[in-house]
Amino acid sequence: MKYSTYTDTSLYKGQWYEYTLQAFDDDKLVSGYSPAVLLKSFDNGVRPEIKK
Repeated sequence: MKYSTYTDTSLYKGQWYEYTLQAFDDDKLVSGYSPAVLLKSFDNGVRPEIKK
């Protein structure tokens, strides 16, 4: 079984986003779309340490 990941790097803090998924197999068969997932982006205020 193959796994894929996706990172959306163009989000804005506090905005809502909706995503659906569609699967493709090695024989190029395509699934229907998954039910939508509705997510709200957030910013917890934690920033990485600044190293000198």
